[in-house]
Amino acid sequence: MSALTTQMMLSSMLGYIALGAAIAAFMPAVITNAVNRRSQTGPGFLAVWLLADIANLVGIILLGAAVTQVALAAWYFIIDGIMLVQLLFYGHDDLRRYGRPPRKASALARIHERGHLGQSLTRQFEEFSPWDDVKLLGFCVAGGIAAWGIYMTLGLYANPETFAIKIPEGFHPLSFDLLAELPFILGAVLPIIFDAAMLFAIQSWHRRWERSKTRAARDEEKEANQELDLLDEERRCVVALMKLEELEQTVTAKRDKLKHLDDSTEAKEKHELNVELEHLQRDILVNQTALQKLENKIRERFDAAIIMRCWFNKPHLLPSAYSNWILRLAGMDPNVLQLLRYAWEGRFVYGQKADADVLTVCENAATRAGLPLSAMDPSQIRRIDCSVVHHSIGGGTCEQNALKRWIWAFLDALAIYLPVHAIPPLLFNFRRVLSQPGMSAKRILQAACRSSAFLATFVASIYAAVCLVRTRLPQAIASIPQQPLDGGLAVQLGCLVCGLSVLIENKHRRKEMALYTAPRALYALLDETFPASLLSSPLGQQVGTWLERLVFSLSSGAVLTAAVHRPDLVSGVVRGVTSFAVGSWGKPDSR
Repeated sequence: MSALTTQMMLSSMLGYIALGAAIAAFMPAVITNAVNRRSQTGPGFLAVWLLADIANLVGIILLGAAVTQVALAAWYFIIDGIMLVQLLFYGHDDLRRYGRPPRKASALARIHERGHLGQSLTRQFEEFSPWDDVKLLGFCVAGGIAAWGIYMTLGLYANPETFAIKIPEGFHPLSFDLLAELPFILGAVLPIIFDAAMLFAIQSWHRRWERSKTRAARDEEKEANQELDLLDEERRCVVALMKLEELEQTVTAKRDKLKHLDDSTEAKEKHELNVELEHLQRDILVNQTALQKLENKIRERFDAAIIMRCWFNKPHLLPSAYSNWILRLAGMDPNVLQLLRYAWEGRFVYGQKADADVLTVCENAATRAGLPLSAMDPSQIRRIDCSVVHHSIGGGTCEQNALKRWIWAFLDALAIYLPVHAIPPLLFNFRRVLSQPGMSAKRILQAACRSSAFLATFVASIYAAVCLVRTRLPQAIASIPQQPLDGGLAVQLGCLVCGLSVLIENKHRRKEMALYTAPRALYALLDETFPASLLSSPLGQQVGTWLERLVFSLSSGAVLTAAVHRPDLVSGVVRGVTSFAVGSWGKPDSR
């Protein structure tokens, strides 16, 4: 069996990237046709293209080419079939009858039209910007790379000869390559030349169209794009911080002007100022909300990564019950976890003799895995096999382990989250549950499955990331040393990846989790920031105690103040508790 070469790996990866790019190129057109119920592809062009793709697919199958070539040819055939069905059902929309599409008069008209497009995601393809095209292409290319990674880990290492094309007897390799591959090479080169010519023609037409515009038209379009950019939620998160200070200064100036107006001032002017103040305050609230969303997402991922890093390397920073719960949910051998900590501390090094404590843990891990001590002794091995890390739950390959971990963690978490989501409606909305039993059961089950999927993805993603870094990466690139990977790099990557699973959970539940995880993450950061000698001294302990009390007092004061003056910033449960404590503070006297 021939060895897997870099050329084979690059060929496979580029094939999957081409498949992802092909999906990105055709899907917007197909979905737009479905939305408009008109086909924008001519019957002649589609017939010729379909015939060429059928011939390409049959030729590749008969040749026995690589799986990426077959998949790409099959995709072209499928998408041609879909577009042909659309042409037969919807008919052809000849754009020449309509000429150049009219441009919107203003940004407000475009915003108004966009607001009536409905909730359908497919409708958004009609207003794709170049940046949206880039994002779609990047997403599909990333999916192609991910598919390549799965294919590499599952099949090619077992049989690299899947790349090879059998040469019949009597043929010279060069002559056979010329005979078999030349049509497909030309079939790839000619579309590239055609696409380049089309891009050049479109760019030339765009330059001529821009030169034909008047200055007023260009200014109007520029202003419209600026307004739409500010209304875009993603860009609003970026510019919100700069706009916030400007809006607050404007509000202060307007309020001062309103105070200095005397009674003789016309009521109309006062009313206009009040309306303008309301709009400015609403803009401030929108920017504050956007900033808060961005900060919450960053903090949630950061908190989860820090807590998992502490669980691996510094478990004393977490409550023992919390650490044991994570260990039980992860289903990990505590001996293997301790070996990872020793590797992070530099006490477990491949090729070097370990001390007595490390050897004791190695012996316990080997006994539990049913292996001899030599299979775990760092002086006799180059790496710990992943089957030891998988433990009894996730036996098999790394991919099978991640899948089994997800299923096992999902079922385990479902037993926890199902009562969590079912008990509150039964206690506080029992009448609604009785009136709508089917809808209530569906809502409870959906919420419990969503929370369980978050926790299962959290567990499976960290296992998948660790196995990918410490096992698959050295297999692909033999020059990478194993010690840095097991000494902390694989764990660090796993901690960062698992934090992304928080986005699966409901945003209200994410806030509740942040209340629990953020203080522990902050505590871990403080422990790493200050020297250990200072924290362990009597003075350091006293300072830490008083700092905790100060933070608690300030936090409680902030929550109570928000409950009185800004109740919209406080969740319903907290608002109910604080209203019971503070009564009617902040409310206008009814007398």
